[in-house]
Amino acid sequence: MSPNADRHVVLSALGGALVAVSLFLAILIAIPYQFFPLMPPGIVSLRSLEERFLFTSASMVVMALVAVAQWDALALDSRDTSALGVLPIPRAVIVRTKFMAVAVLAIGVAVAWNLAPTLLRFVAVPSKLGVSLAGALRLTVAHGVVTLAAGAFGFLAVLALREVMAGIMGQARFQRISAAVQAALIVALVTALLLLPRAYTGVARNWLAQGGLRAKALPPLWFVGLHETLAGSVVDSLPRTRPPRFLAGADRDATDLYRSLWPRYHELALIGIAALTIVAVVTTAACMWNSRRLPVPVVRRPHEGGALRHGWRWIVTHAIAKTPLQQAGFFFTLQTLSRQVSHRVALASSFAVGLSLILITARGQLLEGANDVASLPLTILAGQSLLLASVLGGFRHVVSIPAELRASSTFSLAWPGDLAPYISGVKLAGWIALVLPTLGCLFIWHDTVLGARLAALHFGVGLVESTLLMETLFVRYRLVPFASGYVPSGELRSRGVVSAVALLCVSFALAWVERFALTATTGYLTLLVIMVGLSAAAMAVDRASRRPITPLDLDEPTTLPTQRLDLAR
Repeated sequence: MSPNADRHVVLSALGGALVAVSLFLAILIAIPYQFFPLMPPGIVSLRSLEERFLFTSASMVVMALVAVAQWDALALDSRDTSALGVLPIPRAVIVRTKFMAVAVLAIGVAVAWNLAPTLLRFVAVPSKLGVSLAGALRLTVAHGVVTLAAGAFGFLAVLALREVMAGIMGQARFQRISAAVQAALIVALVTALLLLPRAYTGVARNWLAQGGLRAKALPPLWFVGLHETLAGSVVDSLPRTRPPRFLAGADRDATDLYRSLWPRYHELALIGIAALTIVAVVTTAACMWNSRRLPVPVVRRPHEGGALRHGWRWIVTHAIAKTPLQQAGFFFTLQTLSRQVSHRVALASSFAVGLSLILITARGQLLEGANDVASLPLTILAGQSLLLASVLGGFRHVVSIPAELRASSTFSLAWPGDLAPYISGVKLAGWIALVLPTLGCLFIWHDTVLGARLAALHFGVGLVESTLLMETLFVRYRLVPFASGYVPSGELRSRGVVSAVALLCVSFALAWVERFALTATTGYLTLLVIMVGLSAAAMAVDRASRRPITPLDLDEPTTLPTQRLDLAR
């Protein structure tokens, strides 16, 4: 981060966002009960299953995401040994302090996320239901205990996975796959979190009533069962008065279904308690085993990589990035994206956002083909644009985050004065490392659904579309990628919703144009030519707006209305 950025402000913003989102969710859940105070107990009990599933799932996924985001900081590493190992501090003190810090992080995030829904639990019942003060207190305590337990399970599960893998494989082997495991977990967890608003309805009928392994294998249901075991009888045992006529049948059916699931609640509660206990014991044992001694730096033997590595370098230097500045931007980008945690987290999150948009918009059409081009589902064609825009938007964000501010002086010493070739190498690296694998994964899906011919044509549209997006995102970009200081701004918060709506509209508009163009060869070629022309126009605008060569300034100016001086008293 830039010296102009205040980490306390960033941390406060993150904490405030957690509280605000959970508060908004709690109020949103409580609104129907306040506008319909005569809702009968049977329907309330059945709706409560869905809402507890939502809250326990959200707590579990959020806490797991926190653990994955702090993947490398969950345990001691060689830097801790270098800084603290030489001091006269017992190893046990260092280890204990490290895990106390991790525990404080987990407890702080869990409380920030679950505090508002717990305090507002009594509001999420109809006012005319007649719940006593003791019953409301029981519902509140049960909600707090269950959501905190679910969050603890999510956090400990990730920590246990990391420590068990490190203990079995050893630090050297674990470091080789650590980044890939972290990225995969981020994609899975962010996708699950974004899809949660669509997945929590119908829990009783679609999951609990089906029984079997399907219900037992879903961790949030364990804690739903625990909640019902602790406080489900508060609402279910209320006297049944005569409900409104149009709700009499629904209330009777809901009551029968809810009460028929009581054995399953107890069974799931026992599974949840056992799972939480097991994961806590495994995590503690793995952490103690890996902390027997302070970690030492892993020294890797230098190797040339053989003919394949030499061939790759020859192709890059002779065909892709020919000038030294292009090569510097290209190779530095590849190294930074694979090694820096902050960059991996942002890229994996952007991929998860794009994947979630595809799943949300496609719904049941993910595997639906078409007999002819005219009947192609727009959701399948638009999915490529949604994913590409999300991934490239994430790439545009990560290039503004410096790899290491203390190393930025190297850029100042070697600065030649022309930024364009370096940015060109960065864009080439992003296109090869991110765009091509993304299009390859999409091609496999499209080949299964649309057939080889249409998948190949759609792949061609993706190539030129990604080029256009890349050039557009970097028009008038005058900072040094991965070197300039980064100051978080409020643009994402203020424009995020507008950008998402615009992305959906543009993606489906382009899908409609593409479907029309695929009906004839001339239309398809015309579409490609237009997109290539727009890319060339974006490049021309970027060249025309270049400034004269100026001294390199790697620190962004402050975006705050006032300057913080930090004068010592």
